[in-house]
Amino acid sequence: MALHKVADGQAAAASISLASVGIATGDLVLIHAYRSGSTTVPSNPGGGTWTDIATSAGANTNSRRIGYRIIQSGDTLSTISGTWTNATRIQFIALNGHLASSPIGGNASGGTNTTTLTTPTVTMSVTDGSSWVVAFAGSKATNANTVTLSSTTDEGSSDGALNLATGQNVTSYTSRNYSATVNASANRMDAVEVKADSLIRTVADSLSSLTESVGRVLTGSRTADESVSSLSEAATKILTLSRLVVDSLGSLAESTVRAATQVRSIAETISSATESVVRVLTYNRSVADTLGSIAETVSRSFTGSRTASDSVATLTDSATCVATYIRTAADSLSSIIESVGAAIGPLFRTVADSINTLTESPTRILSAVRSAAETISSVSATVSRAMTVFRSPSDSVATLTEAVTGVASGGGELAPQVIIIL
Repeated sequence: MALHKVADGQAAAASISLASVGIATGDLVLIHAYRSGSTTVPSNPGGGTWTDIATSAGANTNSRRIGYRIIQSGDTLSTISGTWTNATRIQFIALNGHLASSPIGGNASGGTNTTTLTTPTVTMSVTDGSSWVVAFAGSKATNANTVTLSSTTDEGSSDGALNLATGQNVTSYTSRNYSATVNASANRMDAVEVKADSLIRTVADSLSSLTESVGRVLTGSRTADESVSSLSEAATKILTLSRLVVDSLGSLAESTVRAATQVRSIAETISSATESVVRVLTYNRSVADTLGSIAETVSRSFTGSRTASDSVATLTDSATCVATYIRTAADSLSSIIESVGAAIGPLFRTVADSINTLTESPTRILSAVRSAAETISSVSATVSRAMTVFRSPSDSVATLTEAVTGVASGGGELAPQVIIIL
């Protein structure tokens, strides 16, 4: 879950209300209690309500204390801040999306007796770009809220002694000066990393805790340091595997989509091939009708219902039509075979490439391809049968031609005039 800001506020006092600004149970609140005029830091309200982050002694007659709390059910927001005794200024920022088990990462403090405000370098505990760094500034100046800090978001402040900024989703945080000097010397500067919620990071923190505990209790053949080192290495490997699993799942989803697209393309190609075969079979019917007409003509020739000359002329025309049909059908079949081969070959190669990248669920993809292969095999068989049908009419025409030629030869003077064109 990504971090986001809920609210912030400031007051020239030692306490502040968190009510009526949108803060809810589970939100993380950081409080910066600043003291001008003394190096003794303000006190924590006590009672375990607030956990200290920065408590080091001040310098140049100013100091500060920073603490945090995750708001609990039953907290009274108007008074939960408590009193940070001796603070002259107080500010807070509330965030959500933090790592509940361990919200605070690295932090650093600084300050100078000059009019230049400089945020300190933070050694980040999380470097994947999910953490925020909250930059607090407390100064004896009255215009500290007017300067800005590069590479951060200015969260605004209504108090001239305070400044609040956030470096959002950062992998590192380095020291740098604010945009301008302020009107008085002496300041205390702090930067606090807030860790974002993450399942893998929660596992990492749990393993870290386990490592520490086991390291303290292990005795005997291995020292605690060796045990900790071994467990740390194992934890690192687990996190690496977790990232690989996430990456592999992403690759699997992408590859599956590509494979499914190719299988759909194969289905469309088979549908087109089937349509073409249907058209070819329509030619078969036309050939059959023509052969029927030839047979009828021959029959009439034998029965004398038509003259031999008319019969032979009609027969010649019909045979020419049959030959044309056969040539057209053969060309169509050749075109179909070539098109199917050209389309399906690359498709299967692409499917094969996609399958090679899959890490899971290959059975479903292989089943789809196998079904496609079986369908193509069926189409090939159909085409083969269609070719056989075409060969049969061709043979029949040749036989009829020979027979009719014999009949025409029996007509004496008509024999030399018979020309069959195929």
